[in-house]
Amino acid sequence: MYERYYAQVESGRKTIEVRVHTPRMTDVAVGDVLVFHGEESGRELDVRAKRITPYTSFAELLAAEDISRIAPDAARVEQLINLRRLYPPEKESLGMLAIMRSGHWRWWSYEPMRIDWLSTFVLFAGTLVFGINLLDSFLHGLTAQQSNRLIWAPDMVGCLLFLISGHLALVEVSHGRPRIRAHDLGWWIVAVNQVGSVLFMVAALADFTLPGTGSLVNAGIANWGTLLGALCFALGGVLQAFERP
Repeated sequence: MYERYYAQVESGRKTIEVRVHTPRMTDVAVGDVLVFHGEESGRELDVRAKRITPYTSFAELLAAEDISRIAPDAARVEQLINLRRLYPPEKESLGMLAIMRSGHWRWWSYEPMRIDWLSTFVLFAGTLVFGINLLDSFLHGLTAQQSNRLIWAPDMVGCLLFLISGHLALVEVSHGRPRIRAHDLGWWIVAVNQVGSVLFMVAALADFTLPGTGSLVNAGIANWGTLLGALCFALGGVLQAFERP
């Protein structure tokens, strides 16, 4: 591996390696440990394959994958030129593999160009807004207008952020436009959580306090929507225990 790419893998900036689907790559599977060698330094780095996705061309691969994970310092067009410089047409005709490695544990990173990072950040922001909603719900003696402003409005914002986060997560697990991937456990985890977010939004809409009467739009829907939404997120958490790293 070229030394600059080895350094990017070692630092954690490069998390997807592109390889031509040659016969010797056929047996590589998720969970296998791959050994990368620095061309100049001779150093070795063991990485575990987290995901392996086949593609028929470099153009298809770069259209579906996050370029910042493949070549952090290159634009999409530049990386396509680089790949075709490395691999002639007869190699590209074999197909190629995008191999995602398991990353190092970090408490925090700032990577707004990554869809999964954006999804997580938006989800975190939504959780904080729900915290405001929870604290305000302990206030007593609020008018209908105050209740809607202090409790209902943060609830709606949190639900909206959860829906945005879920959509971004679907884009990530679908490697592009959201679509059904029934054989992908990761897709099911995201989909179940997104159903929970939809139910939370339905519950929030039903939880609006009518200024004229001081009653909720529909207390039953608000309660059942919240309960079922929470169960969806609980199910998503259980499914994660069966997802391979």
